[in-house]
Amino acid sequence: MAGGKDGDDMAGPYRQYLDSELTGTRPRKRQKRVKQNEFNWLNQDSKDWESGKPLPSRIVVIGEDGLGDEIFYVRFDLALAEQCKGGVTWIANWKEPDVSENDYSRLLPLFQNSFHDCQDLHFRSLHENEIPGNEELIFSNEHHKYFRKDDWTHHSQLNYLPASSAPTEQLRGRYRKDGKKIVGLAWKSEGGKPGKDASLKSHPGWENIFAEDIKDRCSFLSLQYGDTQDDLNYARYRYGVEIYQDREVDIVNDPELAAAQINACDLIISISTTAAHLAGALGKRTLLLLPENPMVHWKFPGAYPAIENFENLSLDKAALRLREIFENT
Repeated sequence: MAGGKDGDDMAGPYRQYLDSELTGTRPRKRQKRVKQNEFNWLNQDSKDWESGKPLPSRIVVIGEDGLGDEIFYVRFDLALAEQCKGGVTWIANWKEPDVSENDYSRLLPLFQNSFHDCQDLHFRSLHENEIPGNEELIFSNEHHKYFRKDDWTHHSQLNYLPASSAPTEQLRGRYRKDGKKIVGLAWKSEGGKPGKDASLKSHPGWENIFAEDIKDRCSFLSLQYGDTQDDLNYARYRYGVEIYQDREVDIVNDPELAAAQINACDLIISISTTAAHLAGALGKRTLLLLPENPMVHWKFPGAYPAIENFENLSLDKAALRLREIFENT
């Protein structure tokens, strides 16, 4: 990717972006950026898409959101790369005040290993003091602006982020007990808002997931990050169930190993969190507990074919489905 120079040599789209970002809070900045910069070079007109009309010579995607968001958005980049003659470059660690607060270069090994055979899609970190050059620029959060009307089933790949086989088998051997199914659980997100988490302590329906006939068939594995000890103790006391927390796996700092952990499971039960995005990208069968108004990620038909959605965080319905799955396997 060409590095930009000072003054007039800076890329037009990037200059437009900077000019629209001078004031306001981060959400306002993002809305203003999307409104003012229509990215006419990336028109997702359905006729153009269906006819295979080529997109610009090169596109740079700036990663700006959380781990789960970037795992979701990267599938769009694969589709863009198929249409763009010069390919697509995804930059992981773009950081600016009030724009992108986090460095997600930790995703680079997972993405690079997953798409190493795709010559038109590249992943790398931002070089120090670098400014985009002559490429067209888009920020990852804006992907859905162009694909939201699309039925994603004709672009979907069941497992577009394959996990490494050796750590998968090692972890599977660690978690498997007496031939039982391994069920991964994620029930809360960092800073989760009321109505979006399924707390082990207060959300109704866990008694159905941990019913005796299900416990007889399952070993439960925590896919949570952060401090979970109180939750695990409560589950042991209230439901008589052991949920294993593997302290060697850190989904935030080692997504590659977290992908292997999820791949080692037979089934996932999760709220909307990074674990759910990884499971969907891996093609792992997942029962996803969604709030009344879910995020835009879960509204794309066919985006994650292996995920079944359960509205209103309904563990009752998820438990019924879990029994059906066990009866048919």
